[in-house]
Amino acid sequence: MVIQMDVTTKLNSKYTFDRFVVGRGNCFAHSAAMAVAEAPGEVYNPLLIYGNPGLGKTHLLHAVGHLLNKLHPELQILYMTCEQFASDCAHAVNQKQAHIFRKQFQDVDVVMIDNIEIVAGRTRTQQEFFDIFNELYNQEKQIILTSSKPLQDLDGLDQLLCSRFNRGMAAEIRNLDIQTRIGILQQNAEEWHLEIPSEAIQMVAAVLNGDVRQLEGYLAKLEIYYNLEHKPITTQMCLQLARKI
Repeated sequence: MVIQMDVTTKLNSKYTFDRFVVGRGNCFAHSAAMAVAEAPGEVYNPLLIYGNPGLGKTHLLHAVGHLLNKLHPELQILYMTCEQFASDCAHAVNQKQAHIFRKQFQDVDVVMIDNIEIVAGRTRTQQEFFDIFNELYNQEKQIILTSSKPLQDLDGLDQLLCSRFNRGMAAEIRNLDIQTRIGILQQNAEEWHLEIPSEAIQMVAAVLNGDVRQLEGYLAKLEIYYNLEHKPITTQMCLQLARKI
């Protein structure tokens, strides 16, 4: 069993800081992530980014990885989902190779694990993570996690692990305000070459008050309609589609 340490095979090329729309609800998490990428292991260590699904937590993790690759190419970086961590851990424990699993993290300088709440209620997986966390922390290696909630609010998560993680920084991403939704719609419309009237974008942002996935899903449907009809995108048509979502 080998954990792939090459971050370039894991990172989404679209999830960069340049493509992250900053607003009131995510500006602190964005700043904390940038600071960690610029000085890993020196500030906000460990860093927890938490918030509801679809608000950009994974985007920020990948963005940190990309910037680390640019600024600190000598560092060994590992990004993995918590599902992968839990699966690899369970396999190692079943094969009586937990020590080998832990050893694979020894040479890593930055560990980023997405959706840490997956380990809640999994006693042995939490113990392995706790041991790995302590070793990395003691060596001043950078640790970044994402979660849907603050760790102390996750049912089934060991309180000792929560208290150890409180040594660092927890940055919340709150629900998107209308200006952030407008920015996301504008950015994606430009990238997808959709000519949408500016007033239409503002009206649609007022109708759609969900997450990034909802906004991107809306634009995907708008793009399909545009490609099928080959007609200019009008404000009326944008609003009609938005009200159906």
